Amino acid sequence: MLKKNKFNSSNIYIVILASIISIILTSFPVYQLFVLDGLVFYTNALDEGGYLQYDFSKIAYVATARFSQLLVTYLHELGFSGGRINFLFDLLTPFVIILISHSILIKLNFKSYQSVIGSLLLATFPLLINCFNPLVGDLFNTLVETKWLEWVTMPQADFSPLQRTPEPQFSILLIVATIYFFVILNRPVCLFLCIPFIYSFLAIPWAYISLSFLLRNILARHVKNDYLILFLSFLTFSIFLNIYFNYFVDYRTQGLLLKSSLPLISYSGFICLVIYKLSGSEINDTSKFLQHILVTAPWASTNHQIISGWIAVPSNIEQYFGVYCVLVTLFLALNKKVFWLKSIFILSFVAFLLSNIKYFIHNYSLSSHVNENKKVIEWLYQDAGSLATNNLHMSVLLNLVYPMQQPTFFSYSKVYLGQVESYLNDYICAKNEIEQDLNLNSSYQHLFYMLDHALQDETEDYYLNTLFRKTCDVHKYNVYSLPNNCDELKLKHFIVQ
Repeated sequence: MLKKNKFNSSNIYIVILASIISIILTSFPVYQLFVLDGLVFYTNALDEGGYLQYDFSKIAYVATARFSQLLVTYLHELGFSGGRINFLFDLLTPFVIILISHSILIKLNFKSYQSVIGSLLLATFPLLINCFNPLVGDLFNTLVETKWLEWVTMPQADFSPLQRTPEPQFSILLIVATIYFFVILNRPVCLFLCIPFIYSFLAIPWAYISLSFLLRNILARHVKNDYLILFLSFLTFSIFLNIYFNYFVDYRTQGLLLKSSLPLISYSGFICLVIYKLSGSEINDTSKFLQHILVTAPWASTNHQIISGWIAVPSNIEQYFGVYCVLVTLFLALNKKVFWLKSIFILSFVAFLLSNIKYFIHNYSLSSHVNENKKVIEWLYQDAGSLATNNLHMSVLLNLVYPMQQPTFFSYSKVYLGQVESYLNDYICAKNEIEQDLNLNSSYQHLFYMLDHALQDETEDYYLNTLFRKTCDVHKYNVYSLPNNCDELKLKHFIVQ
C-alpha cells in the first residue's frame, strides 16, 4: 500500500538538507561570480570541462547520441557559457534528484528518517567506495600496475556521480523520475521510457534491471525462481547488445570499444554479494527480488561481452551505476538499524565536504592566475582559439568562460572523437614553433608530453579502454613528424607557473 503525499516534518528537513548539498556543490562558482564580475568557469569532476564546451558538445552528440549533449548545445545558444551550464546543473539537478528520491521512499512506506538519509546518500555515499577513499585508490593503482585490470573492473572516479555535468547527473535525474512513475503506476514498461535518453554507461545496467522487472511481471505465474528470470534477462539484453554493436554502431565508434568476450570480476557486484550474504535474514520477502537484481546488475552489466562480444570502459559502469547498487543493497540491509545508517551518512557527508574542498582549492589555484592577468579574459573574448596555455587543466577551464566559445589551442577535447586529423598539423606546427623559442620551450614540455601520448592513438590505447587486452604496436598518428605548410598561428601565450 503506497502512502499518499502528506506534508510532514521530513519534507522540511529534506528541502533544507538538499539545499545544503547544492550550496556545497556550487560554493566555488558563487565565489567566482563576485570575484570575476559575473564570469564562471570551473570543474568538479573528471573531464566534464570537455563535454561542457560548445564545439565538442555538438561533436559528442553526433558521435554518441547523448541527449544531454544536445541540451548543452542549446543552452550555449541561449547565452549560457560552459561554466554557467555547470553551475545550473550543480545547483538544480542534485537538489531535484534528492527530493524525488525522498518522495519515492516515503511512498514505499519507509520511515521519515530512513527516507531523508536514503535520499541524501545518493550524493554522498559513492565517495566511500570509489577512488576518493585512499584504500580504494590504492587498490585501483595496484590493479593498473599489475595489469589485473584486465580481469577486475572497479571505479576510477574520485568524485560523486552527482558532481559531474552533464553526465551522469542528467541520466540519474531521468532514472529517478522513471522510478517515481513506476512506483505510482506499478507498470514495468515505465522503466524503459528513459533508456533512449540516458548515458550509455547507465543505459546498459538500467536495461538489464528494467527487463528483469518486465520478465518477472510476465512470467510470475510460470517461473518462481528469481535467478532463472534474471538469467533470461541477461541473455536477452546481451543478445540485443550483440546485434546493436555489430550492426548499428559505425566503425569509428567501434574503434572506441574493445572487442573481447572474456569475463570480468565486478568490484561493486562483489560488494553487493557480500552485503547480501551477510544480511540475508534481515531482508523481507518483498525486497528479495529487488535485492537479487541489485546483486546481479553490476555482474551482468560488466559481462555482457561474453555474448555481445564488445565492451566499453566498464569502470564507468562501476563508478556511475555500480556504486548505487551497493548503496541500495546496503540501505535495504541497514534501514532499520538507526545507528549504522546515521553513521554511514555522517561518514559519507564528511567525505563529500572534503571532496568539494579539494575541488574548490583546485579551481581557486587555477582561476587566481586568470584573476591576476585580466588580459586572458580579453583574449578569450576576441579569439579563444589562438590562446595557448601550458597547463592542461587551465586549458579545460578557459573553454568554459563564454557562450559558444572556441576551445583554446591546446584544449584536451581536441584529442577525442575524430578531431585529431584536422588538428594534428596545427599542433605539430605550434609545438615546433614553441620548441625553437628558448623562453617558452621549458614551460610547455610537460604539456607536450601529455598531448603527444594522447594524440598518437586518439585515446584508443588508454588502459581503461583497452583493459590491457589490446596493444597498439603501431601508432595511428606520428606526432614527431616535421610540420607541413605551417600557417602563421599568431598564438597568445599564457604561462601558468
